[in-house]
Order: sequence, then structure tokens, then C-alpha cells
Amino acid sequence: MKLILLIAMSVLCLSFFIEDKRIKISGYVTGGGELQDSVEVVIFDNNCEVGQYYTDFEGSFDYELERNKYYTIEYRKSNFFLKRIIIDTGLGENIGSKEFLVEFSVDLILVKSLEGVEADVLDFPVTRFTYDYDSKEFEYELEFVENRYKEIQELFDIKKKHDKREEKRSQKKGKK
Repeated sequence: MKLILLIAMSVLCLSFFIEDKRIKISGYVTGGGELQDSVEVVIFDNNCEVGQYYTDFEGSFDYELERNKYYTIEYRKSNFFLKRIIIDTGLGENIGSKEFLVEFSVDLILVKSLEGVEADVLDFPVTRFTYDYDSKEFEYELEFVENRYKEIQELFDIKKKHDKREEKRSQKKGKK
């Protein structure tokens, strides 16, 4: 009887371990053309903070997320705009115990690069990763990324116009 109970408990533990596979997330953070160390990485599950990490001296990050959750991940460092990404780890029922690795890089934008411009658009996530059933991998949603890129590029265009106006104003003041 004890042997049957022990086997049953072992099978139960084994099936729990298989179902508890996590999704490994790794990559690096750059900003201003350089790798960025000590970037704070904060993980939210449905707006509740569930983890906090820092990039290492080479700008690398490495952490794991639970399956079937919806995460927002923030990358924070002083003198840079906060950057957010979304990772939807929903896999459905038929995926089994496959392990996943999601790799990407994060490029932070220097605050001074957008001085004088309302940068509220940067408060929203810049990319979203979801599981693609055709490729059987996690991929970023291209349309989401393209739309966000256009919005961010418009900020830099506004900044260029702003800088040109300021330059003309200072030139006019210099002529007086």
C-alpha cells in the first residue's frame, strides 16, 4: 500500500513539474549606442509587480515567466525613457511540456534626445510577443511593432522641426 501511495505521489509530482514549465526570456539592453548595465527590469502580471531584476555589466537580462499569463515588462534607467513590452505566454492546452526561449534586445531612448517634445506616446508598450501556432515559437506581432515604430519616428520628426525652429529663433536674436 505504501509503495502504491509513493508511486502515485511521484507521478503527481512529475506531472506537476511538466505542467509547470516556464518560458525563458533573455536578451540585452542598449541605449545611446552602448550596452547598458544596471537597467532595472520590472515584471508585472496583470498590473501587479511579480519580479524585479537588473541587467548585468554587459547589459544582459535573463529571467523566466510562467505559462498562460499576460505580462508587461518595464525597462528603467535614469536619463532614459522607460520602455515597456508585452509578453502573452498563453499557449493553450495542446503544447505539452516543450520549453521555450524568447530572445530579444531592448533599445532605450535617451531623454535628452527628445527634449522639448511631448513624449507621452512612449508610455505605451513598444512591442508584443505572442505564441505563433504555425511556427510553434514566440514571435513579436509585426503590425503592432510597425505601428509603434511609426509613432516613435513621428516624435523624432517633431523633435527635428522643434530644433530647426529654435535654431532660427536664436539666429534672429543674434541678428538684432
